[in-house]
Amino acid sequence: MGSIIGAAFILLILMTGFSYYSLQFSETRKYSTVLQEMQEFDLRRNSESVEVLSVSTTDSDKLNITVLNTGSYQAHFIWLGVHDEISNSHEYYDVDIYIEPGETVTDIGSGDVDLLEGEERELQLISEWGNIFACSYPQRISDVGNYTQAHTEIRGMGAAYNPTDWNLLGSTTDVGGSVADLVDDDGSYVVFGSYFTGVSNYTVDYVDSDSSDVDGSPDRGTHSDFTSEQAGPDSVYDTLTESGGSSETRYMTSIQHAVNGLTAYDLSLAQTSSFMERSTQRNGGKSCTWGIRVWKRALDGTETEITSGVKVATVLRDVDGEGIQFATWNCPGSSLLPTDALVVRVYVDLESGDVFLEEYITEQLGESELGEDVWTVYYWTRRARGGGRTTAYFRFGDVAHNSRVWISGNFRLDLEVQWTGVDYDEAVEQLCVYGGNMGAEDILVDAWFNGSWHNLLTDLASGWNNVSVSTYLDSSTFTVRFMDGVVATDGNQDSWNIDAALLKVGNDTSEYTSEVEFVGSSNLEQWTTLDWVIDSSWDAGSVNVTIQFFDFALGDYVTSGDGYYNYISDVTPSTDEMVLQTINDAATNNFKNGTGHWRVKMRGAKPTGAQFLMSVDQVKFKPTCSSAGRVIAYDTWQEYEIESTTAEGDPLSFAYLSIYGNGTSLTFRDFITKAPLSNPGWVYLDVDGKYYLELNSASMTQEDFVLKAVVGNVAGELRVTQESP
Repeated sequence: MGSIIGAAFILLILMTGFSYYSLQFSETRKYSTVLQEMQEFDLRRNSESVEVLSVSTTDSDKLNITVLNTGSYQAHFIWLGVHDEISNSHEYYDVDIYIEPGETVTDIGSGDVDLLEGEERELQLISEWGNIFACSYPQRISDVGNYTQAHTEIRGMGAAYNPTDWNLLGSTTDVGGSVADLVDDDGSYVVFGSYFTGVSNYTVDYVDSDSSDVDGSPDRGTHSDFTSEQAGPDSVYDTLTESGGSSETRYMTSIQHAVNGLTAYDLSLAQTSSFMERSTQRNGGKSCTWGIRVWKRALDGTETEITSGVKVATVLRDVDGEGIQFATWNCPGSSLLPTDALVVRVYVDLESGDVFLEEYITEQLGESELGEDVWTVYYWTRRARGGGRTTAYFRFGDVAHNSRVWISGNFRLDLEVQWTGVDYDEAVEQLCVYGGNMGAEDILVDAWFNGSWHNLLTDLASGWNNVSVSTYLDSSTFTVRFMDGVVATDGNQDSWNIDAALLKVGNDTSEYTSEVEFVGSSNLEQWTTLDWVIDSSWDAGSVNVTIQFFDFALGDYVTSGDGYYNYISDVTPSTDEMVLQTINDAATNNFKNGTGHWRVKMRGAKPTGAQFLMSVDQVKFKPTCSSAGRVIAYDTWQEYEIESTTAEGDPLSFAYLSIYGNGTSLTFRDFITKAPLSNPGWVYLDVDGKYYLELNSASMTQEDFVLKAVVGNVAGELRVTQESP
């Protein structure tokens, strides 16, 4: 029994040991497998290598990342991270991009991410193995290749000089602007007027008569001395003065009189002492409307209505009441004979048509016209209901029932003048009126043509007022009228002084010219090139423009070649045009004198009968020399080109650039936009790896300073001397 138990015990021990060994062997194999997988994962993750070749945007403003797989394993990107540090926003986009070893993939992000020019983003490409590859938009130099071997250079491009003054040539006139407006192409102009340079062949024909009446209407206003218009200008004036304007009250009296065959109550300048009453009635409750109609009555009894067949200046009562009511009417005016009288008839309407109440007549007025005045008509009226009827009453004839018409004053001017025996078949036909002191009210000048008046001038100013009349001068007789600008309710009497009125007819070789000389200073360096720019516009099309620089060796303005430019301006008036020229031969230094001063003449001429304006936006004179940018003048803008390239000479497009100068009075600005830039300043290079800087140093003594430009950890520098003021 003991042997059996011992054998069993030994067997158990052997089985236990085998089981332990088997378990241990299995765990060891699993560990080895996991360890091998981890090592392979680390190997592939560590071996994953990509290079961001470029970060840009597409034509549709989508993100475009181009990546090269420089590793030995396939790269699989699963996330694209986009971070906006300004708004502190973070977005991740699910991507599925496989890149084989040596393969380049572009347009990464073009389906998901919108980017506008000028925006900045930090970007992350996250792979399946957990690697993160960072870049940015715009692309920084640290995002590309071996930037420690990049090259940055600062080159002086020469200082730009602008005019310090100008000289008017011929009879050119200053219109507006200052030399400060000539610095930049910014829409701020110096403006010059032109003067006549043609040859004239004119006949002057003074006005002949003031007695014409082509429109059949009477004159309004007076001449003080018409003959003064037939000579001069000599400060001897014909004063045109408005007439009319007297206010008067016409009372509806209770006394009758007979005028021009009509016996009616007197529409008199004085009221009577006893009243009369007229009335009419109608069944029911009715509103009552009173009003007048007006006629002029001739000596033979013929009447012509002025109120066009309807009553005017109406007043209303729709409830019972009595007393004075009033309303106004704008009288249109009418011509009169001295023997004419005015007839006024009063009507009332109780919703069934006008009922005549009474009529009034003035004396023979002895006037030639009825003015375009405002009539204020006063009525004593009453409405009363009783016995199922409405009665309308009208009373007149005394101060208690003071029905009347008040006619306001209206000053008017309408005077014709006429030419006879006119030469009417010439290329140039102008009416010329020379004015002196002018009234506050406008005075119009109209021409009679084809049976009606046509306006030539809406007002006259002191001095010459010239206007073409070629459209209207078609016969040897020509008539104009002077007419006031306010034709109704004018209570102010105005007058206007006319020194001369004439027609200028004939022909000429018409030409106007504007010319000016700009002068400025520069430096005393030996120049290698000279660039000049002039930006201008003309308010007339097709002006012949000539630009000439002064050659100090020649002692005159050049007429061809370097420093000379001739062109015809755009056919569209006020078109801004820039012309420029580069001079790079030995003659460059002839365009300055011994003190560095320069001169340029600009002339514009056009065959035309009308003056025009020359508007100059910019005049820039920019020499360069072998030491360009190393020696600069006091308080003068100097342009520099900063360029960065890779070790292979390729441009570092859109790389981040810092600029610094250690001068005591330095100012930076962008050369293209003229936007100010801080010192130190931070900008981006352009697509060609360049940035254009303008620098101004205004130290009150000569000063040496260093200008530095840093891209990544690569710096370029230039030592600069600012001359004394």
